[in-house]
Amino acid sequence: MILKERVLYITAIFNLKILGDLGEGINIRGGIYLTNNKSHIYSLMTDKLHNAIGNIEYNALLDANAVFYKISHDEISFENADDFLCDFLVNCRMIINELWLIKDHSINIMLGFSEYPYIKPSLIELPYHDSCINSNWITGGSHTSTGDNCISTFQISEVEQIISWGKNSLVEPFSKFKNRKTAIVPEIQRISRSLVFLQTARQQVDLGIKITHYCSAYECLFSTNSAELTHKLSERIAYFLETEPQKRIALYNDIKSIYSIRSSVTHGSSISEKYFKKISEYSQKSDNILRRILIKIQEKEYFDQFYRKDNGEKLEKFLLELTLGFDSSEIVTPTEK
Repeated sequence: MILKERVLYITAIFNLKILGDLGEGINIRGGIYLTNNKSHIYSLMTDKLHNAIGNIEYNALLDANAVFYKISHDEISFENADDFLCDFLVNCRMIINELWLIKDHSINIMLGFSEYPYIKPSLIELPYHDSCINSNWITGGSHTSTGDNCISTFQISEVEQIISWGKNSLVEPFSKFKNRKTAIVPEIQRISRSLVFLQTARQQVDLGIKITHYCSAYECLFSTNSAELTHKLSERIAYFLETEPQKRIALYNDIKSIYSIRSSVTHGSSISEKYFKKISEYSQKSDNILRRILIKIQEKEYFDQFYRKDNGEKLEKFLLELTLGFDSSEIVTPTEK
């Protein structure tokens, strides 16, 4: 039988600056705390952890602008310690993805560490075996929509906004994806599939390839068949996001241009000079459009029936009625009807 141990999980966050002192941290969700308080970060460390990870990694944690950490009691052992640590790191990455809903960024985490049993000198209990230290990391990372790697500044209120989403978070538990060879299956929600492509887009520095993944995210949300794909998606997204005819036309044209870049990339052609000159602008537009779509879905429970379930017929009917003007007041502001 595996006994529960007190465990510390911790990882440094890069390219994030928070305006204000978070003290001992704020519980984003699931017991994962975010803090930028240097004294508290230092207080989390033990000599055992310092000795095991070395000065370079130890100082990286202390010098980071912020860290994620979690202290919990888990049935952890040598055989499953990496699994627990990777679950922690993946959930940290999911929180970073939700910060993207607030604004574009290139926030990343690097190596993560766990220590168990985690015993601080102030605790009376004694470990019944020496502490074990694990380190691991997960592939990924992110760049801004223009392919840059830079520090992003967040207000505390902006960080707290993702907490307020609570159970209606767009991000599904990692356990739902674990050990799957693909997330493109019926039991994975359309919204979740779109986030897979979003994450892939954010990892790219090549803006042409980045744009193709943004387009795949759009298709998860607005495509019900392959007929007239570019026209249908451009029209559906324009009607979904805008109410004024001129703004719809402008957005429709932007998406058609974005799809022209996507078509060149996916079919092995070079991007025309017309679009190449403005590729950073179109990548930013692709990113902003997807953010607006996801925020609207996030904030209005009415859309759950279309995007948190895999019902193609129901989605097709909704999108058809949307573009033909049926019950537009409910579609635009369903919670206010």
